[in-house]
This record gives sequence, C-alpha cells and structure tokens, in this order.
Amino acid sequence: MVREVELYKKFTSTIATILLGTCMLFTLGVYVHQFIELNNGYFFLSRTRVEVTKEIDFEQITTNEVRYFLYRNATDGARDAGEENNFFIVQNVTQECEGRGVYLDEDPRRMRVIRDNIYNNYMVISEVYIGCIMAFMLFLAVFWIP
Repeated sequence: MVREVELYKKFTSTIATILLGTCMLFTLGVYVHQFIELNNGYFFLSRTRVEVTKEIDFEQITTNEVRYFLYRNATDGARDAGEENNFFIVQNVTQECEGRGVYLDEDPRRMRVIRDNIYNNYMVISEVYIGCIMAFMLFLAVFWIP
C-alpha cells in the first residue's frame, strides 16, 4: 500500500511538472513571439472614415467620422497621416489590416503616444526584464522546486 502511494505521488508530481513546464514554455514562447512581432517594423499613423452611431438628446444619430489607427508600413518615405500634404484616407480598414483586427481612436495625439511608447527604450528594457523573470520562474518551477 505504501509503495502504491509513493508511485502515485511520484506519477502525479511528474505529470504536474511536465504540464507546468509545457505551459510556461508556451507562454514564454508566445511572449517572445509578440515581442519580436511588435518590434519588427515601424508603425505609422493612418486614418479612415467610419460610420458611428451616437445618442444625442435621446436620438440615435449615425455620422461619418474620421478615426485614426496604427499601420505598419515598410515603404521608403512613409509618413504619418496628417503631416504636411498627406491627406490619404484608408477606405477599407479590415482589408488594409488583413483581417487582424484594428483599434480606432478619434485622437491622433493619443495614437502617436501609443506608437512612441512601443519603441521607447524603457518599454523594450522592461519587456526583456519580464522575459528574463519568466525564464527564471520556469527554471524554478520545473527544475528547482520539485
């Protein structure tokens, strides 16, 4: 009976360690993939027209508004929308962003701040630091603690 309990404890401990290690490796891999994908090119501010329904004085009003979004552009000489004579407006955002989803905002300054924060040195260093902590926790959970 004691031998069976010891085998059960060893089996469940091994299975838990394998599952935990696999999950942590997957999470770390996704984190590294997102980090590489995010820093793999420069984002530019672009704009589009969107039909927006608002409630004003208890009435539903549908208007056509200009909204801004970030778009990765690898062409030479690319500029942000709204700079100088660049008045280009994207007609179909879903097609332009290849169906990956898009976040639209009405404030171009906020979108520029988001874009600049992506490439900020502090942000890159903190992402690398978090990746190192994740790798250390993986080592602790899989090799040290069991």
